[in-house]
Amino acid sequence: MSNERIISVNPAKATLGASNREMLERIARGCRASAPRLEGDGMKALVDFIFGINKNVSSVWSGKLIAIRCIVGAMLLASALISGIDFQYFTFSNVQLVVGVMILAGFFDRMAAITGVAFYILFFIWDSPVMMATDGVQVASTLLHSPDALFAMLLVFCAIIGPGRYSIDQLIRRSIINGTKRRKEAKTASRKAKEAEIRLSYKAYIFNDNV
Repeated sequence: MSNERIISVNPAKATLGASNREMLERIARGCRASAPRLEGDGMKALVDFIFGINKNVSSVWSGKLIAIRCIVGAMLLASALISGIDFQYFTFSNVQLVVGVMILAGFFDRMAAITGVAFYILFFIWDSPVMMATDGVQVASTLLHSPDALFAMLLVFCAIIGPGRYSIDQLIRRSIINGTKRRKEAKTASRKAKEAEIRLSYKAYIFNDNV
């Protein structure tokens, strides 16, 4: 029992191994976390999909996306103001206003663009001459001369490319990912400390590793 690498299975019997802090820290570093590694990766993939941002989006491209967002958002706001805004009733102009502001700010940009496309299809394209066209030429001609179709295509483009790094979405995304990472690290550290404590107690017989 004088060997510092020997641990007694008797809880009333103290050993040098139980008081060896250096050994305790080495065991803690060597403990394997049992939590799945895909937990954090899955959360990151989900957040990237919702916000349309990932690590491959460069700062240069994000700068260009600001200009694109400003153009699309300004066009939506102008269309809403020209059509007239009435907050007493639910009108498409109100939808254009909200979607335009969200795209300008980069706040849930992808969700706002998808919502805008859905409303354009529901309120305009469905009742437009596109649905009454008899051949492909008439459909193409109608779409080319329809401002609503242009807005819908611009919103589809915004939904695909995302808002870029210089947006509110990036701040929300970073906060969620960092928070998930901190919780995972804290859980792993707590598990390692608990396993190390068990390895240096009378329950050490449940581990087969040679330390």
